[in-house]
Amino acid sequence: MSLLIIDNYDSFTYNLVQCVEQAGTEDYILAKNNQLESLHPEDFEK
Repeated sequence: MSLLIIDNYDSFTYNLVQCVEQAGTEDYILAKNNQLESLHPEDFEK
């Protein structure tokens, strides 16, 4: 399962991705908030 990070075009997303990478998580997807229609929620953990 992948971690989904939604980018709302702000600096918080950049900081969150930095923390996720420092924690050793490599299986994540960074999606812009206008790309959500093309993603499948069942591919991600809740």
